[in-house]
Amino acid sequence: MKKLRLFLFIATLQFFTFNTAHSNHVIGGYFKIYQISANDFEVNLIVYRDCNPGNAPGVTPPAICVFDAVTHAQVTTFSMSSNLISQQVLPLGDSCCFFPTLCVEEFVFQTPVTLADNPNGYYFTFNLMARKMNQINIFTPIGAVGLAFYTQIPDPALWSTTTVNGTNGNSSPAFTDYLNEAAVMSVGNLNVLDFSSTDADGDSLSYSLIEPIDALYCVPQPFTTIVWNAGFSATNILGNITSPTMTINPVTGQIICYPEIQGIFTFAVKVEEWRNGLKLGEVVQDIYFNAVANGAVNNVGFSASSQSLNTSPFSVQFSNVTPNPTLYNFTWDFGDGNTVQDNNLTVTHEYQDTGVYHVSLLAVPACVLSGSCMGETNYKPNYITCTNTTSSISYEISEVALFPNPSKDVVTLVVEQDLLNSTYVILDQLGKIVGKGNITALSTILDISGYNKGLYFIQIGENKEPLKVVIQ
Repeated sequence: MKKLRLFLFIATLQFFTFNTAHSNHVIGGYFKIYQISANDFEVNLIVYRDCNPGNAPGVTPPAICVFDAVTHAQVTTFSMSSNLISQQVLPLGDSCCFFPTLCVEEFVFQTPVTLADNPNGYYFTFNLMARKMNQINIFTPIGAVGLAFYTQIPDPALWSTTTVNGTNGNSSPAFTDYLNEAAVMSVGNLNVLDFSSTDADGDSLSYSLIEPIDALYCVPQPFTTIVWNAGFSATNILGNITSPTMTINPVTGQIICYPEIQGIFTFAVKVEEWRNGLKLGEVVQDIYFNAVANGAVNNVGFSASSQSLNTSPFSVQFSNVTPNPTLYNFTWDFGDGNTVQDNNLTVTHEYQDTGVYHVSLLAVPACVLSGSCMGETNYKPNYITCTNTTSSISYEISEVALFPNPSKDVVTLVVEQDLLNSTYVILDQLGKIVGKGNITALSTILDISGYNKGLYFIQIGENKEPLKVVIQ
């Protein structure tokens, strides 16, 4: 079970420029629009810039353009250049992992805007020739690639109605703020990205992947989209040859992807908001992220000693058998609510009561070795069984395990050492093979997001009892 932290340069930036000649270092941001009275809105613009030496020292937003959402006629423009309310360099990483070459500064601008009632609604646009250069999947000639972002809102007259959350009017969906626990995407592995949004009014949200937008300043819809490099497209954003293409869950906003090559990629996510079956508005994020070679640990392992005990507490000695253990930091989860970080090769834990306990061992590379700061967990469900019926402690060690179950996106298949290099097949209820693969690690993540709901079986090798999994 891989633990991944994601390093995403999120760019829902609605409008801004750098105040020096270096204008290709925009790495993220988003818009938050709140309706605060009948025709009044609070517009918040959060902008992120690369604050490494040599880049522009500040951000100055130009005029923001507002259009009628049906006729596309320009309604108004307004400036946020003098409305900076906060500025800070973000504390990225943590005590285990930090990136000395990564520096992100956050700027927050805020201004009130008044808009008349309009049954067509409005959309806000920003266009800037400042997209980050040197990207793998899109054509980025120097100084010639634009960014175009927009947020659409409904008729301000909605203020006269009350939402399910007790609010009035409508506020746009809000994507998650910049990820302070920054990491990178792992090449050759499953990466799960959470692009869920919150909606202050309790409206229903739906998600989709769209083509990033490239357009001139203050231009209404329809927008011009970016040019894909050879081998990439809207349906194959990462240019994969053998791995599944990037997909997004339209209900949860969860993205599943398997980068096959290293580099910088761009894609865009749109979230739409719905109320009583009617679409109210939408927000788009233009996303920039870096995919690097896998830095995860391989073959994390542990065992437990068997011994007879007359009374509780039941004391169990665990052995860490991970190869090259001095290269990692380890955290034990004993399944009874107790965890401990301990790099010793043997660890003793006391279980205070009878029961069946799941045990896991997480290994995280030491910072100096980790470029990606990813860890791997060896998880053994039902591993320890404590009982006083025979005045002894016994270990029920499952040779294979599958979790979570039921599931709807991914499941983790855990096996013992002797099943490495085995094959597995996934069968439906009719016995038809719908998937297959090889087991090359003690824990393998299986993508089941493309299967229909129902009961499936996973057969490992030829003689093992099939595992049942329910896909929701």
